[in-house]
Amino acid sequence: MLRAAFARLGRDAIVSREPTDGQYGRLLRESANRGRR
Repeated sequence: MLRAAFARLGRDAIVSREPTDGQYGRLLRESANRGRR
């Protein structure tokens, strides 16, 4: 499930290019925390 989330975030970031590195890292951290929990 994490791989799917990462792939989605990557695609969204590439398509929209809106999220900055900081926001992207934050999203990854949140998704990782959700997966661990």
